[in-house]
Amino acid sequence: MNSRYIPIECKEFPSWFEIPGFSRYCANAKGHILNKKTKNFSTGGRAGRYLKVSAYADGKDRAGLYYVHVLVCRAFHGLGELGQVVMHKDNNRSNNKPMNLKWGSQSDNIIQVYRDGLKFSHKYAYVGESLPSYLQWPGISTSTEDTRDCVLVNHYAISLLDYSYNSKELEIEFKDGQILQYNNISKETFEEFATSDSIHHYYHHNIKNVYKIHTVF
Repeated sequence: MNSRYIPIECKEFPSWFEIPGFSRYCANAKGHILNKKTKNFSTGGRAGRYLKVSAYADGKDRAGLYYVHVLVCRAFHGLGELGQVVMHKDNNRSNNKPMNLKWGSQSDNIIQVYRDGLKFSHKYAYVGESLPSYLQWPGISTSTEDTRDCVLVNHYAISLLDYSYNSKELEIEFKDGQILQYNNISKETFEEFATSDSIHHYYHHNIKNVYKIHTVF
């Protein structure tokens, strides 16, 4: 945490604060991210073990998926030093209020996790998630674990995208309960789909009519 950093309040939106490197957005004390253009705000969608939002970083002409806790921490605590990560003080990955976040080293993160008695267990894991970052160090194999991203979609028909980086399988859950599974979807295709300005157009032109449906649930 940069103790000298003073949050910059957005002139257009009182009680919201500027996010360094993401000038099109701002964050508030509740851990919400506001899109200045649309004036819509979000807590983010569940993507793997953390909440993410689709956003445009400054200088980028394409949206990407970014961790909410990192954006909020930038807004209230400034930029971390090289190699630092954002830590949740209470180890609750969904509590992205700025008072619960701080910059620290990965070693600090490991020490906190073990100090608080948290160890990797499927009891605390989301189905299919990869090993937590504090266990991804030399000597521990992660080959049997599946790294996934689950992204909530704001679309009239599609509700969720569930992608496996290991098997390259993409499951698309529709709001009517139907789930379609597609194989051989590259990481780049999934990320383009998840951050597309038109989910409908991308699905019909780049997924539905290109890849074969593997299974239908």
